[in-house]
Amino acid sequence: VVLQRRDTVHSTSGYDIRIATSWPEWWQQAAKSLRMGSGLSAAILGWAFTYYNGQVQDQRKARLERVNTQLKDLYGPLLACVATTKSAYEAMVRQHSPDGTRQGLQVALASQHSPDGT
Repeated sequence: VVLQRRDTVHSTSGYDIRIATSWPEWWQQAAKSLRMGSGLSAAILGWAFTYYNGQVQDQRKARLERVNTQLKDLYGPLLACVATTKSAYEAMVRQHSPDGTRQGLQVALASQHSPDGT
């Protein structure tokens, strides 16, 4: 705010505020209060940003926790199912394969289902 050329110069945050000596006292006090309030305004804005950022981080953590819980609830039983199926298949191979290998089981199954019966 520039009021006149021959003013008193006050600098805050790189901005010059010139207060004319010919202006009423209440106007000069208001300008000084505005200048002093800039630090308070910065503090309030800093707090507001920190609060907002904290809220965003809390929401992000809550979403991540929910996704992790959903994945655990899905893939936990799925892993158990896959592990059970694998162990059952390996037990079948050991029991029905002549030599206890997968290739031996495949050969035995292929010979049972051949059209000539051999």
